[in-house]
Amino acid sequence: MPTGSQGPGGRPRAGVRRQPQGPADPRTAVALVSVRATTVVNSQDLVELAAAQGPPAAARILTTAADGADDAYSVAYAELLNRLVAAAPAAWTANVPAVLTQLGPPVLRGCYLAAAAHRPNILPQDNLSHALDAALRLRRSAHAAAGPDGDRIVLLCADEAVFGLLTEAWQRPPCLAEGLLPWLTSTPSPSN
Repeated sequence: MPTGSQGPGGRPRAGVRRQPQGPADPRTAVALVSVRATTVVNSQDLVELAAAQGPPAAARILTTAADGADDAYSVAYAELLNRLVAAAPAAWTANVPAVLTQLGPPVLRGCYLAAAAHRPNILPQDNLSHALDAALRLRRSAHAAAGPDGDRIVLLCADEAVFGLLTEAWQRPPCLAEGLLPWLTSTPSPSN
């Protein structure tokens, strides 16, 4: 007697698909396609988050968004960070090390330091030295990591930060830049 999937004579019925007994042939498997999840960041939400929980919390959100983004979006997030620092410079520069710790991609750190450098007399004295040290290290690492030209956007932001922060340090009493001169002259600089 034929079974439900067999026709007369033990042959399979037309239109009935038989399930294979073994594992699927890997050559016929559907290829997996990677999907990049994007994080939508609203500038007003970040302003509110920075006001409620502090700039490091907003910096963490920006880092999360920029980590999954391509270069064009990373630059857009850096520009957004620049606007956030311009909107509340005192809050964003009150604790430079905490904000820098939360900013992952170099383009965000460079943009943050450049934005802070463009606001004279806003950085507290101890944060000025942290910011200058971070800008110098960022410039050196960006130049070394990407070859002779380096990452141009990061280098541009780091240069702006270094020059602006050195100018700021030089003008403040006591002159912070004088204490940096031995460090600056002893540390090799990449040739441009």
